[in-house]
Amino acid sequence: GTYSLVESRGDCSSPVVETPIFVATAPDPIGVDTASCLPELSIPFGLTFQPVTWEDGAAPGPRVVSESGTYRFTFTNTVGCSTRDSFTVRLADAVELTLPEDLTVPECTLLTLDAGLSDSVDLDILWFGDFDICADCVAPTVFVDTAGTVTVSVLDLRTGCRTVDSTEIRIIANQDIFVPNAFSPNGDGTNDFFTVYSRKPNTVVQRMAIFDRWGNAIFSRENFPANDSSIGWGGQGLPIEGGDLLTTRCLHT
Repeated sequence: GTYSLVESRGDCSSPVVETPIFVATAPDPIGVDTASCLPELSIPFGLTFQPVTWEDGAAPGPRVVSESGTYRFTFTNTVGCSTRDSFTVRLADAVELTLPEDLTVPECTLLTLDAGLSDSVDLDILWFGDFDICADCVAPTVFVDTAGTVTVSVLDLRTGCRTVDSTEIRIIANQDIFVPNAFSPNGDGTNDFFTVYSRKPNTVVQRMAIFDRWGNAIFSRENFPANDSSIGWGGQGLPIEGGDLLTTRCLHT
């Protein structure tokens, strides 16, 4: 506000002097307690316009901390008023995952995925992707008959930190195996059976299954030799009017 000053001595008075006085207030506290899953944290949080002086001797202004602790400081607003405050920071270590960026394996391989997890105590583990996989296993095994991606998400229940990693699985196609894409089960003695052929002797087909377009299995056979058309599929269960069929195959040589 504006204050008037008059000095009087006896019958004499000085001229009136008006003096404006501005009462500044101290800045509001900005220190907060925070937890982070990052290896380091920048403080203050976005308030870089306020001069900050750290009591531990760090350079004035914003700083990056990489250790948990309480960081005390004094900061001054634009009118010169200062306040002492502090940040308490807790930096938690996120779970480290070591899945390779990509994996290349032969077709029809049983692959164990190792993300560097020793156990599941205090961890919430979730595996998912393009394969049939155990969702909460420490090191699941998948059967790779096609290329795809697998992702693991791990939540540390002690700290609340989550880590996500993924790997792309590629396959090396087995060029010694041939699976026809058509046959003619009409009893004329030519291509009447659908089966698997191999250039290698003594190849054993672990499983061959035929499904209709709705996913119903219409043929299945396990552990039979390749190249023997007489024990393949002869069209049993094939719709009279025809239809799309899906063949899944798993081979063992």
